[in-house]
Amino acid sequence: MDIYNEILTLKKNSYGEQSEQYHRTSYKLCEVCNLVSMIFLQKEKFDLCQMFLKKAELLALSSNHHKAITYNNLACYYRRIKKYRSALTYLENALAIELKLESVESLADTHLNLCAVLSQLGRHSEALEHILMSLVMLQEEILGSDKPRNAERMPVLAIAYHNMGVELEYLKRYEESINAYKKAVKFGEENIGPESNLVENLKNVLSNAKETIEKLRKPRQKK
Repeated sequence: MDIYNEILTLKKNSYGEQSEQYHRTSYKLCEVCNLVSMIFLQKEKFDLCQMFLKKAELLALSSNHHKAITYNNLACYYRRIKKYRSALTYLENALAIELKLESVESLADTHLNLCAVLSQLGRHSEALEHILMSLVMLQEEILGSDKPRNAERMPVLAIAYHNMGVELEYLKRYEESINAYKKAVKFGEENIGPESNLVENLKNVLSNAKETIEKLRKPRQKK
């Protein structure tokens, strides 16, 4: 990490701390730190992940855009190590920033992440609110645009449908839950491919949910 400090010091000494060159370099280093941190998170090297994220957090202080990205990544880190309240705090901070920005691409993902963390905290009504907002944004982004569809975003929408089903199931809104799971499978088959691992998992979730809900109904039918 010392090399980053050396680069910033050189820029500061050459152009000044308030210069465009200094800030541009700071933001580039922030982006690198965020990228590296997520690589370490995937490899479950949590100490290194946290180290790079904390450095990114310092580098992002004067940029709301970079702060929002860093806070989202910090939330991913804390969620991964099961510190859900810390994850929630960072996501709420990220959302507050993003709502003030004129243009932001990650807002749907922030709502999606908030749904996941709130669900893990047992706050399913709030989780459902966030997944519904995420779905509106994702549908507009992926289905409502004249631009060619981004294949990398297709799984995100399928997962969002699935997450809606999960929250509805927790809230005992079973018919709506099954419909959401069906949407996830249908969208996945049509846009990702019926043989993909994600779609296979979504099919299994739908099948298991149907069995569970059928078991819950049986005692009522005997009365």
